[in-house]
Amino acid sequence: MRRLKESRKRGILLLLSALIFFSGGEVLYAEKKQEVKAGRLSKAIFHYELGRSLFLSRKYAKAKEEFRLAIQLDTGKRKSVSRLSRMYLKKIERWEKRKIKELRKRKREEEIARKRRRILAKREKKREREVVRTSKKVEERLKERKKRKKERRARFKRAELESGQERVVKVKRKEKKEKEVCVSAVRAGSEESFDLLPSILNDYPELKKKAEVNLHYRRAREYLKQKKLRKAIAEFELVKSKIDREHPYFIPCIIYIKQAKTLMSEQ
Repeated sequence: MRRLKESRKRGILLLLSALIFFSGGEVLYAEKKQEVKAGRLSKAIFHYELGRSLFLSRKYAKAKEEFRLAIQLDTGKRKSVSRLSRMYLKKIERWEKRKIKELRKRKREEEIARKRRRILAKREKKREREVVRTSKKVEERLKERKKRKKERRARFKRAELESGQERVVKVKRKEKKEKEVCVSAVRAGSEESFDLLPSILNDYPELKKKAEVNLHYRRAREYLKQKKLRKAIAEFELVKSKIDREHPYFIPCIIYIKQAKTLMSEQ
């Protein structure tokens, strides 16, 4: 009879747990308290089954409370209900720890993503500011470069004008000085006057003629000294043809010609 009663109680509890499981775990202990007419062990089994059904329906907070009540009400020798309840409590604790880790991980990832977005936004703003700053700097540099180019061109033009004027003045001074030297040398009757600047003597035909006479007279005397008598006679004849009787070289030319001819006859 006792075993029959216990089997009936277990059947009732199993039926209740099945009803609780299929009803979504919304049936509470308070509503079925009057239907259970058993001792503390049956109440512990009831809370265990109710907690298990809530656990299967993933209502872990309520299942945790039911498992704790089942542990408190378990008075059996084997403590099988308590052992099973603790097993489910450990599963719930592991789930809670995993949930907390996932939550912390999610928060950490969100914080990292938020920091990354903030850093990227700062970098983007900095890059935009740098672009604006560089564009302004580039514009300023271009303006300064154009300004420097204009100043350089103007400076070069001024320098060219100044250098050109100075060059012209120097050339004119040099030409004037050379002309003065050449003219003074020709007027003085120097034999080296024709070798100074023949291009300058082109502007002075009289001086050029005088310089040519001086040059040929000098060459004739050199040929006479070197015993090149025919060349000396030719040079003296050329000088004689270019001058008149009143020229100071006329009589010396006649004398040198006679002297060269006598030397040729002696040879």
